[in-house]
Amino acid sequence: MLQRFVRREDGWTADGARRSAGRGVYLCGTQCAGAVIKNKRFPGLGAFAITHYKLQDTHMND
Repeated sequence: MLQRFVRREDGWTADGARRSAGRGVYLCGTQCAGAVIKNKRFPGLGAFAITHYKLQDTHMND
């Protein structure tokens, strides 16, 4: 499932509702987040997305 991330003044945020203002970046999971880190086009997004996906997996397993 694709997850949308939006850059704000204070950093990146996950946009679960997909309605936040601004251009969003859609990632498919941790593999895509790893590719973003290598690409360097969206500074900070890769690390934020990996943390987001790990927390999401932790909550789903509880």
